[in-house]
Amino acid sequence: MSRNTAVQIVDDHGLPGAVPMSAIRRLVQEVTGREVTYRLVRGLAHQDVHGLWAGYDDGTAVVSYPPAPSGTQLVVINHEHGHMLISPDGPAESHGIDPRFARFVQDKVDGIVPGRRVVRSGETLEQEYTPDLQFLYGHTDFSEDEERLAELVGVELSVRVMRHARARGRDVRFGRVFGG
Repeated sequence: MSRNTAVQIVDDHGLPGAVPMSAIRRLVQEVTGREVTYRLVRGLAHQDVHGLWAGYDDGTAVVSYPPAPSGTQLVVINHEHGHMLISPDGPAESHGIDPRFARFVQDKVDGIVPGRRVVRSGETLEQEYTPDLQFLYGHTDFSEDEERLAELVGVELSVRVMRHARARGRDVRFGRVFGG
């Protein structure tokens, strides 16, 4: 798994070297066939899992992200976009769901049985989801290679968004994202 692979995936989807987030959102909606919205989830602050995406029966998808500096949020959201572009129907092969995440879903989501469809989520999320949730899967369902590739694609998407912002006069300092 290399950065070149991630660049090729993004290029294959027709995204230019500098792109606004709105173009990435449109692409993700096209690839997944879902209307995508974004939600700040305070329960994701200071957790091991920072972002997730979940699909609903009404054909929507929600990408949740933590309260954090905007650069961090950009990387978290684009990591989820990476999953959506690479595996819009979930991972190639299920690797089992974390039992703590399964308990969380059973406790928090009425009528949902984890393990039916495969998407990305987090075990420590403190957010209520409604019974119309169609799928929500844990990080452990993706192989290390799938996670790594989503990470690389997410970083490539973020770099392209920052190039777009910089070209329009916005001061984007990637080092600040990680406290550097």
